[in-house]
Amino acid sequence: YNKALKEYKKANNIDSELENIHYKLGITHYFLGDEENAIIELDIAKRESPDNLKTYQLLVAIYIKQNKIEKAEDVFMEAVGVNKESKITDDIFDPIHNYYFEEGMMFIGLEDYANAEKSFKRINNLQPSISTYKWLMLIANNQKDYEKSISFFNEAESLNLEEEQGLSVLYNNKGY
Repeated sequence: YNKALKEYKKANNIDSELENIHYKLGITHYFLGDEENAIIELDIAKRESPDNLKTYQLLVAIYIKQNKIEKAEDVFMEAVGVNKESKITDDIFDPIHNYYFEEGMMFIGLEDYANAEKSFKRINNLQPSISTYKWLMLIANNQKDYEKSISFFNEAESLNLEEEQGLSVLYNNKGY
């Protein structure tokens, strides 16, 4: 990687407009363990090629590794805003989702339902899904706050989210 870094820097000095040079420099810095310079290069790469979703993916991974989840969220939202026409890949969203999902499950295990709800709401703020709404409804039901549960149900239904099992399955099985 050191040789690659040297060659990419040499190429960048000759022609700084080479396609994906800053992305390649960012990757190389990352694999050398230099996350700060990787971020600098990847930020340049975002400006030069905003449609390169791999740039956003690597930035999200770095920020999650650094436990800077809010920055990872910002990068995700930037990717969504810049790439409205293309589908945002699960590779960008999944690390953020997994972080908040695991956090939410930990809070459920601790019976800290208020913080569990916050974790699942953060997932939905980024990318709403039926499964996340199901967790929110279960959290509300566990607190015997059926009005809140119905509110989550109605909110999810109004978004017309398509997934294999709809929300009505949960309510039909519980008798609500």
